Amino acid sequence: MENPGDALRDMAAKLLSARYGGATIEKRVIGKKVDVFFEIESFGKKTRIFVEAKDYEKPLRRSQISKIWSDYSGIINGNNPALLLIVTRNGLTTDADAYVSDEQNQIRHQTIRQIENDALGLEGYIESQVKVFEEDGLSDYYIPARALKINYSEDQIRNYGPEIDAFNEITEWIDGKTSTPIAILAGYGAGKSSLAKRLMAYQSGRALNDNDSRRPILIRLGGLTRYSSIEGLLGGTFTSEFPTPNFNFQVFVKLNKLGRILIILDGFDEMKHAMSWVDFKNQIRDLNRLIDGDSRVILLGRPTAFLSLEEQLFVLRGVRRFGTQNRHDIDWPQFAEFELCEFNAEEVSLFIKKYLSYKLKRLNVGDSTVGERIEEVQEITSIDTKLFAKPVHLKILVDLAADIKVNLERISGGVTRWALYEMFFAELSDREAAKEARRPLSSNNRLTFLRELAYWLWSSKDGQISFQVEDLPQELFEFSGYDFVSHDVAAREFLTGAFIEKKDGDTYFFGHRSFAEFLVAQYMVCTPPRGAAYSYYSRLIVDGVAQFIADHDSPQVFDGWVENISSASRMINLEFLSFLQLKVSEEFDLRKRLPQNSALSELYKIYVPDTKQLRSGVAPELDEKFWEKLDQSFRTVPVSILGQLVHFYLQASGRFKQNDDVSIASKFAGVLLERVFKTAELDPNARKSFVEIAYDDDRKLAVECIGPIRERSDGRYLSFFWEPLLDWGHSNRNNRVVVSSRELTDGAAVPIEIRLPWTNILAFIDSEVREKVIEHFRRSPSMSDVVTKQMRSRKAIRKGRDRPRP
Repeated sequence: MENPGDALRDMAAKLLSARYGGATIEKRVIGKKVDVFFEIESFGKKTRIFVEAKDYEKPLRRSQISKIWSDYSGIINGNNPALLLIVTRNGLTTDADAYVSDEQNQIRHQTIRQIENDALGLEGYIESQVKVFEEDGLSDYYIPARALKINYSEDQIRNYGPEIDAFNEITEWIDGKTSTPIAILAGYGAGKSSLAKRLMAYQSGRALNDNDSRRPILIRLGGLTRYSSIEGLLGGTFTSEFPTPNFNFQVFVKLNKLGRILIILDGFDEMKHAMSWVDFKNQIRDLNRLIDGDSRVILLGRPTAFLSLEEQLFVLRGVRRFGTQNRHDIDWPQFAEFELCEFNAEEVSLFIKKYLSYKLKRLNVGDSTVGERIEEVQEITSIDTKLFAKPVHLKILVDLAADIKVNLERISGGVTRWALYEMFFAELSDREAAKEARRPLSSNNRLTFLRELAYWLWSSKDGQISFQVEDLPQELFEFSGYDFVSHDVAAREFLTGAFIEKKDGDTYFFGHRSFAEFLVAQYMVCTPPRGAAYSYYSRLIVDGVAQFIADHDSPQVFDGWVENISSASRMINLEFLSFLQLKVSEEFDLRKRLPQNSALSELYKIYVPDTKQLRSGVAPELDEKFWEKLDQSFRTVPVSILGQLVHFYLQASGRFKQNDDVSIASKFAGVLLERVFKTAELDPNARKSFVEIAYDDDRKLAVECIGPIRERSDGRYLSFFWEPLLDWGHSNRNNRVVVSSRELTDGAAVPIEIRLPWTNILAFIDSEVREKVIEHFRRSPSMSDVVTKQMRSRKAIRKGRDRPRP
């Protein structure tokens, strides 16, 4: 039968073992069974620690401590250097504490909470999180989140279960038996972070009152853009943001595995910004280390971080598709997925009442005025129920309405998402500019600064929404024309009057990611791109930024973008070009304005995007017709852009992820041979093949990529080298094309040299050219015998056959 004190003993053993190493339970010493035994080493000398755990409802009295010492004194004195550690749940009385502290120097005492805090040092952090749900009055107007459970059939077809209360579902899971991690998915402004705050406050309160409850940790994954691993992110969090002297990542991992931690990972989509698919997978793999043993891990983010269903299946379920088959990686955890619901009509009405009442009553606005304003806001929301079903949009509208001076009649006939955010920031800037202390800077200057700041964060800081003052470049302030005394003076003036929030220290941040996304979109609309800026714009028009720009209905703006498209350089996304075609005036034909004889124009000739996907900011899928047309292009495009198309093919198709490297290398070996020999003529006397001078670059590239043919017992083989072909694509980086910001970064997936069966290569060569290729390699083993020469007439070649060979 289990002793009532066993739970405390076992917990003490786990915590002490996590910090000091192997602690032994119920070790028998000199005839006595010791609850826990472990050793610590200091200055090269070990001290034996014998632990007695007492799980009493009240603090231990002096007489109880004295009795424990009488049981242990012989053991302690017989094993010097040694100490007795008494572990309790509720501490000692004053007399007992004096006995331990002053009368017995071989006794130590700690509560189980003190042991845990010594192991990890999270007590101060937990205390700071108890009130996080009350910040800015959130608890006064919060609407409980509803969610749909996402289920999958055996062939990975998604379907939705009934609605559930997200908070109740998660709290039951925290205390339950299953350690299956949870993924909370929702678009921007749907309440993910608010739910995370509610969970943090709830679990922090429990942890402080109940020592058996898990300690919650909120990890904002946007910070991973500054750190290379989860260790670095946590180390930074508990060093600067929440200084925790005892924090140790290895101890944290052990306690997490033992079931002492609740981990909330917020914003995996922010981690994904400007990250290749390979890097994203590696970051997720790093995070998966936290899913171990009796852990509880919650992942929150936007599903738009996944560019396809295949990516989502892999990240959240470890499922990979190979042709028509789905295979699960047994080492990859499967998340239980939930999708947050947007507000229904009843919740919209309730939020307006609660939030507007909270805002106006703090300003001592009378009940009748509050009631009138609530009715006015509700009338506006009834015009576009879909727009205001998103909590962040509704909150912006109510924030506008909370200023009685704001005339809402301007949007009483309906409003777009773009117009709503535009009005919101304009009102904020006008309000700041009206203040006496803010008058040196106009409202336009303040808005311009916010746009410049957001664009800098997106283009130079991988989409972070927080920053340090010292990191702001001086150029951000120069547009105003004011001659500030110093960088600090300029930063103080702009930041004090900006819609920016501040953390402890000198860290500033946008209150919501969608605010920064709108400002980035507004910057881009106000600033037509030129040259390399097209590459930045191409990369940034995704997710929230893409949705805002899609909402901006002004063809003239995008006509200006197309005017300079021929100056575009560096990497351009295909969907960016299609997005432009959708937005410009009808008379603009984007294809005619692209640089001719470029990979960009060649791909766009055969690219027919799904306009519905583009308008929603979702990366397009490339259909079979596209790949068929691209396959033909490999044989006809100028050799100067062939390498770029091949580079595009590899990163867009992901073919090497399917382990068909021999097949794909054979394909391109065949392409190179076909390009050379379709115009070549074979000289039987010289055992050489000749190509026209116009095809000399094709010949040079083929010579570098295709090695000599070799005879083996199982057939003929030749070596194929990828590097020259891919380097050829890199040699001119202007107008390179990528899809959905992915790049071929996993160099190990493309072998430097690969041996290919000769028959495989021939299968990819057109039948009319194949015979010439076979004949050449029958006479010569390599491409070195293909030379450039002015083509002789067929008559001269025929005459040459009669001449004796030298």
